[in-house]
Amino acid sequence: MFYRVTIFFFKALFLIFYRIQCVGLENVPKEGAAIICSNHTDFKDPALIAVLSKRVLHFMAKKQLFENKLFAFVFKNLNAFPIDRESGRDIEAMRKAANVLKQGEVLGIFFEGRRIKEGEAKSAKAGVVLFALKSKAPIIPTYISGNYKLFSKLTVKYGDPVFFEGHYGQKVTQELLEKLTKVVSEKVEALSLV
Repeated sequence: MFYRVTIFFFKALFLIFYRIQCVGLENVPKEGAAIICSNHTDFKDPALIAVLSKRVLHFMAKKQLFENKLFAFVFKNLNAFPIDRESGRDIEAMRKAANVLKQGEVLGIFFEGRRIKEGEAKSAKAGVVLFALKSKAPIIPTYISGNYKLFSKLTVKYGDPVFFEGHYGQKVTQELLEKLTKVVSEKVEALSLV
């Protein structure tokens, strides 16, 4: 209930203050587990992806966002859950993410693990691939373009689902994670050129 109300509120704000374009939303499965893997430039990105989705999303977000009571309320109502990025391995957040996929729902992840400003070096994290291998869920490469200036154009592009069938059940090595993470990173970046 709170999720729908929050989404309605943000959708109204986005439609009033921005020109929204959505491309390839049909690439997000209508049912079953899936991982939306996007670039990340602004704190509004999760809300933008959520309001465009026809499915309920669950986002991983840095734990610091939950320290502010207002932000915590908003993010929790957008089904976001905290992850401690400094710890290097937040078991509770990993368990929560895995459970979202196990229940056949959609997990949202920003593949660089944090906001990346224009011109800043990018470094993709392997977590998205690990979740995909364990859950056998498709990864949906997603790219957000636009600068969130009032009344500017914001575009969200969804690419073709990425499956790693040939690697399901294999031993997950660091080399494999790095190789497949590069594939996902390239798929996301390719959407910026379309």
